[in-house]
Amino acid sequence: MGLFDFWRKKDAQPAATADGQSKSASSASDKGKASKPAKKTASKKSKKADPGPDPLQLAVDKIATRPQGEYVLYDQAANLFPHRILELGIDDGERISTLLQFGTLVVDPAELLYVGLDWFEDRTEQQRPGLTLSQAAKLFAKLGVKAKLQPGDPLTSFLPIANSLTAKKVDWVMISSEIRPKVMRQLWPLFPRILKPETRFFLEKNGEYKLIAPEEVERIAKKAEDLNR
Repeated sequence: MGLFDFWRKKDAQPAATADGQSKSASSASDKGKASKPAKKTASKKSKKADPGPDPLQLAVDKIATRPQGEYVLYDQAANLFPHRILELGIDDGERISTLLQFGTLVVDPAELLYVGLDWFEDRTEQQRPGLTLSQAAKLFAKLGVKAKLQPGDPLTSFLPIANSLTAKKVDWVMISSEIRPKVMRQLWPLFPRILKPETRFFLEKNGEYKLIAPEEVERIAKKAEDLNR
């Protein structure tokens, strides 16, 4: 069962009272009771300290506002959260900030590394809304996550990043559909050197992220290498 299935199922169930009854059942049984005792009960409850919002519930609520095409990312992250993340195309930063809001609840932020490539200030009007480099840096600083942000066109900016990730490979790759197929053909041969056998590789197409199997990544990379010769 995925993360969303679990929380939707949970939200659909009637909330239970202290004696195990659902709210609807307890409301029905309270109809015949005098209002005075009910006021006393409410008064006692008000004296209890408010624990504040549940961070996990806040994270899941934020996830639920995201496009359905991203749900596979959050479900996979709930199974095993990655420590080293590479993303090509950050867009407005909401996708990765949503992912990390959940991730920092289960992993020490100091153990996380995010590597992001984006056009930042060089985004055109034809592209999705995006962040400036300064805004992106502030986003990750607020989350307490170490981030390496590489501005510029992915075709020219990815090679130095790939070289820096060869020794310590990544656990997770997300590629936006804004990276054009012609550019991706040049980038594909570089991916195998930075991937572990268990790395999860996500490619966006038509607004939906798909998990690509390791052997499929290898196959596409080899085909692209042949075409680039």
